[in-house]
Amino acid sequence: GSVPPAAAAAAAGTDARSTTQLPSDIGAAAGGGAVFDVSDAAKRITSDVMGQMLFGEDLQGTQWKPSEYLELFYPVLRAQGELINNPFHLWQLWRRDVRLQRGCLAKHNDIMDRKMDRLMAQPPPDYTIAAHLLKARVDGRPLNRNQLKTEVAAFMAAGFETTSHAITWTLAALAAHQDIQQQLVDELASLGLAAAGAGGSADSSQLRDIDQSDFSRLPLMSAVIKETLRLCPPAPWGGTKRAPADVQLCGFTVKKVRDAS
Repeated sequence: GSVPPAAAAAAAGTDARSTTQLPSDIGAAAGGGAVFDVSDAAKRITSDVMGQMLFGEDLQGTQWKPSEYLELFYPVLRAQGELINNPFHLWQLWRRDVRLQRGCLAKHNDIMDRKMDRLMAQPPPDYTIAAHLLKARVDGRPLNRNQLKTEVAAFMAAGFETTSHAITWTLAALAAHQDIQQQLVDELASLGLAAAGAGGSADSSQLRDIDQSDFSRLPLMSAVIKETLRLCPPAPWGGTKRAPADVQLCGFTVKKVRDAS
């Protein structure tokens, strides 16, 4: 399907600001011998895009300021993971990490409540996911506040965090295989999307923004992304596989799964 023009423009505006600033920030860090946190940058970029697509809001992550949501997210995610394995996890109040997670969950709930207040008071633009959720009907009835809050929180978490991990692992893989990295730069440069040459430095104003029609002309980029997702899937939960026959893998035998009788 196609992306609505208003949504594309909003997301592109966020992405353009982010990707214009990102290379100079990395260059400044490298020039000073400092470490640049690419994972944090990826989280900020994807959270800003999700803010636009979900709410029509600029979450200002790429202004490189402290983000309450990003700081809360991983303790909340860890708590949710623990609850899958142990439904009584959050009742272990003698544990410091549990007390921290309970506090983060309460703050996250407060953030989502404030989002709901704004959504109810001022509906977001029609292109946003939240606008579609507000129009959704289940058994002829609109989603109630708790249902809406749950859906919004799930879209936000699933939309930005998995994508940022995929970006981070892709960049790590390219850093480890610089011959492929250069081939990818050359492919992007052939379409005016990157600076050609080993240095790869150019005024970003001379480059154009990527367009949806470009993807069919970027076979190496597609292959790099797909191979990274194969090696480092950002959301492996629920992805277990059943072997239909005994399989030899790296000197080990993966046994065929036999149904219990």
